[in-house]
Amino acid sequence: MGGATSEGGGSGRRVSGSSIARMTYFSWLETKVGAQHALTVGDDGKPVENLTPAQHIQRCLEIPDAILAGDVRPTLVYFHWPHDTTANGKLSDTLCDKTLVDEVAARWGMLFRCVQIDMATSDKRLMELLEAGDHPSFVVVDKDAKVISHIAALPSSVKFAKALEESALKIDEVAKLVKEAIEKQAKAMAEAKVLVKADKLQEALDKVNEVRNSRVRVGPLFDKAQQDGEDINGRIDRARMKNAK
Repeated sequence: MGGATSEGGGSGRRVSGSSIARMTYFSWLETKVGAQHALTVGDDGKPVENLTPAQHIQRCLEIPDAILAGDVRPTLVYFHWPHDTTANGKLSDTLCDKTLVDEVAARWGMLFRCVQIDMATSDKRLMELLEAGDHPSFVVVDKDAKVISHIAALPSSVKFAKALEESALKIDEVAKLVKEAIEKQAKAMAEAKVLVKADKLQEALDKVNEVRNSRVRVGPLFDKAQQDGEDINGRIDRARMKNAK
């Protein structure tokens, strides 16, 4: 399906305008929303329950499983069309190989569960309930699989990242999470600066690492924390080598 890589992979390319190596990637759950049967059948072959279309979509997007696992993020749905289709293939190529292979967009993407739907094998009627349309696009859905925002298939990674940001910050829970995380990061970095001046390098590194290891990477200090961490690590190593002589 799509060419966007899972987080943790990639080529180590540099973040635009930074000396920091690329570190953030979209992590897509690839699925389809197949036709709904009249009954859900259990492992024993017996019908277990009737599902509404919305519940069927929820199951296909694995929202209930995510919630059980403690992942309550809204879901970003990518309506992915095969790359070899005449009508939508070129746009799919651009999205998967350019737009979604972008550090800033991926950082905003971390605030969502990312699910990629194979439009070639999904049920057309159910796709209409998700407001999919007939070309690649994105929607954000809540825990009930209800569409809460649309994001166009923007070839520009800059514009797509901005659209993700706007969609994320319109969701109260996400906006609160981002605000609180950025405040905590600012506090940690300020404390680290004081500790560095006091030559308490390991304590300073621990504070910087609170930011470096954050799952919220959209604040103004995240990249600075990566560089500061490298610098402090270097100072610790040099001090250790000096003491070993």
